[in-house]
Amino acid sequence: ASQFVNGTRSVSGSLLDLTGNTSIDLTNAGFDSNAQLDFDGTNTYIPKFTDSRFQFADTDLTYEVVVNFNSNPDSYQTLIGLADTNDYIPRFNLSKFRSGTGVNGKVGNVYMQLIDQNGSGVTAGDPDLSGADLAAGGYYHYVGVISKPAGSSTYYVYLYRNGELVTTVNSGRTTYDTTQGVQGSIGLAIGTQFGNTASVLDGQLPVTKIYNRALTAGEVKNNYSHY
Repeated sequence: ASQFVNGTRSVSGSLLDLTGNTSIDLTNAGFDSNAQLDFDGTNTYIPKFTDSRFQFADTDLTYEVVVNFNSNPDSYQTLIGLADTNDYIPRFNLSKFRSGTGVNGKVGNVYMQLIDQNGSGVTAGDPDLSGADLAAGGYYHYVGVISKPAGSSTYYVYLYRNGELVTTVNSGRTTYDTTQGVQGSIGLAIGTQFGNTASVLDGQLPVTKIYNRALTAGEVKNNYSHY
């Protein structure tokens, strides 16, 4: 379901196997007939699991997903995210706004978020597609990146859709870390933000990846072309 990638990206990827991680709980996970992740928006999700590789300081971070939304409800839908044990702060997530809320001129849109230990942060949202657009059907390739580019003293948040950069936001932060949350250790959840039935995705998520570096624009485009 989820891969953590380290090293040079190729078409097949250089994947670090997490099958030995016994904290991954698939009890409430849903799968379609092709064994792809399928969430019902109610009670299917993968709750937070921990891994020492999710805890780092001042390291670039990338999420990559392919998603098909079934609906545009008045609730948030989380695709993938790192947060502390009880999802207080900090959190770093790739999600979809609820139907009446949004950013960058759209409501119900997909966004990449960086919230630090003080509870403040930035959100980079898709400026082109609303929740209604997304729920009309079709698979989308989204990539969210947190990175400090060469020559910059601060981290930026980038959002790509279908191989193209659609939003860039300067976080204004010179540092961030995931080594310790306010209420507990950092964990990764898929299809839910809180690791339970809150903010559950209603849709299919056949591709879910996390990298401990920033994918380049060329790599994002290359990956999209191979899905």
